[in-house]
Amino acid sequence: MEQENWTDGIGNVNLFVKKMRIGDLILVPDNNKKYVYIGAIESDYYHDPKVDKPNEGSYPHQRKVKWFYDKNPLLRSDLPEEIRGSLRYPGTIANITKHIAIIEDLLNISEKINPKDSLVKKALKVLEELLEDNDSEIRLKAAEIIVRHGTLNE
Repeated sequence: MEQENWTDGIGNVNLFVKKMRIGDLILVPDNNKKYVYIGAIESDYYHDPKVDKPNEGSYPHQRKVKWFYDKNPLLRSDLPEEIRGSLRYPGTIANITKHIAIIEDLLNISEKINPKDSLVKKALKVLEELLEDNDSEIRLKAAEIIVRHGTLNE
């Protein structure tokens, strides 16, 4: 990037490569700026040499993403003002952690789309509550189920 005099982009690549983590939520505006896609990072950073064509505006710096709403976009105008304001950030990458509660509320709409996810969340909440039960056998059983099927944060 320095050879091409693209030093402004080095900071964005550094954030993309070193700071973003699997499980981070992302909001990606469409090129037309009318729509926004919401996803979660599913892989570590990797470089794809097949698409590394600098003169063609390619994006060789990659991460796999799970797109919510079957990769259907949301209208930017339907988003809360706090989110729309952060999407006006002039840089390529902006930290939107301060809006996590709003974004999670948006994602809870997906429970209507995929009720199985809603049931899993409810079941995990029950197990989490059972970890605090007075009966040690109940706590142990809840812990065994969680360990066998993954953590609450997965």
